[in-house]
Amino acid sequence: MNLNARFLLAVNKFFRKNGRIIVIAVIALIVLLLLNNMLKDKQDSIDNRSSYNPDKPIMDEGGKVPSGERDKVKKAIDDFFNYCNNKDYENAYKYLMKDAQEYYFMNSVDSFKGYVDSFFKTKKIYELQNYSNKDGNYIYTVKIAEDIEATGATGGYKAQEDKWVVRKSKEGIEEGVDGYCIAPHGYIGKKALSYTAEDENMRIEITSKDQSYSKVGYNLKITNKTDYYIVLYNGTTYQEITLNVDDEARGITNTGMCIAIEPDSTTTQPLIFESLYDSEKSISKLKFNLVRLDEKVEDCLTDDGTGSNKKYSFNIDLNNE
Repeated sequence: MNLNARFLLAVNKFFRKNGRIIVIAVIALIVLLLLNNMLKDKQDSIDNRSSYNPDKPIMDEGGKVPSGERDKVKKAIDDFFNYCNNKDYENAYKYLMKDAQEYYFMNSVDSFKGYVDSFFKTKKIYELQNYSNKDGNYIYTVKIAEDIEATGATGGYKAQEDKWVVRKSKEGIEEGVDGYCIAPHGYIGKKALSYTAEDENMRIEITSKDQSYSKVGYNLKITNKTDYYIVLYNGTTYQEITLNVDDEARGITNTGMCIAIEPDSTTTQPLIFESLYDSEKSISKLKFNLVRLDEKVEDCLTDDGTGSNKKYSFNIDLNNE
């Protein structure tokens, strides 16, 4: 038998013995190549240099960011993103609105680190889309995804979304960077208010509100003028506290708590409701639908008013909101 015949015989024998393993290996290689191409295609789709139109607002095409500000706004977002991506906490923090520094991060860079680290555990890329614009607040949806080229990740494609609000810095109040500042989570800012309602039992003042794109939080100062405990909320009854928005009564979103004011004392309390920043709907009234006066409160979370000395409702008009 010549050399060629021996070689062919050996190859044939090898394939008969290992053919199944070879087929599996080839299929696995093809799958890996296809998956790699799919991930690259998906990464290309989120690249912020692609051909989509990030300047066309989703909610109102007529309310675009002014052309003279557009590049400055996008530069602010890009700088803030890169500072976060590189874990340059201090420079990223300088971009934050003053109200956002206080509301979300207790005026602490260390607290801000938690936000950055939750989105930027590894190197990221982003896609930007203008969402809505009102009163100089430019709201963008920011989709943050794995930078596959930088990390070499092959475990799949994951993205997180947040809404970032960009506006001009308030002169003399906040520094920002290059005249612009940013807030995450769609936060718009704090506004001082002066609404008061009072009866023989209590006095409630609404001192301010914190507005984000999808929620509004009213900050209350509540004074108990009686010798009883006053229970305003504990979740035992449907819609104990509501906000009238047009003809709709909306319940609070910060549930799972008890609002009970001790006799002859004052406390502060935020109440948060769903409320779109760019909505044309009118907010008219804050209603406490089950005020309870109790001689004692053993377990506030189970007090349904059955044994209360008095039960009634209490409203605050918000007609200027």
